[in-house]
Amino acid sequence: MPRGTQTLRHLFRSVLLLSFLTAASAHAAEKIDLIIDTDPGADDVVALLFAMASPDELHIRALTTVAGNVRLDKTSRNARLAREWAGREDIPVYAGAPKPLLRTPIYAENIHGKEGISGVTVHEPKKGLAEGNGAIVKSGV
Repeated sequence: MPRGTQTLRHLFRSVLLLSFLTAASAHAAEKIDLIIDTDPGADDVVALLFAMASPDELHIRALTTVAGNVRLDKTSRNARLAREWAGREDIPVYAGAPKPLLRTPIYAENIHGKEGISGVTVHEPKKGLAEGNGAIVKSGV
């Protein structure tokens, strides 16, 4: 299967899942509390933008990042860029694991580009990372 097709399928699945969560939460009396753990390449950035555009349905308590599509410094920057683009600086972004626990890292720069967001000029976001570790946040938020 061509790489572009794989990326589009992954993006479609992410958007479909987010649409389902948003539709389900529209019928609920309360917002859905979420901590989103992600390795933002282009596909996850789009899903994050959809999630952050739904403040009436989703209470996003934090974004936590891990290395995956690209290195941790880049996934953390991409999550902060998505937060900035969505105007949601109220959501903290925590850096998590810089590499997998049980294997060597395999990055997808050939799919997502060197910065993880192929085709987009990136800059350093205005707001930095939150203090602390993503794994600790998940258990304590």
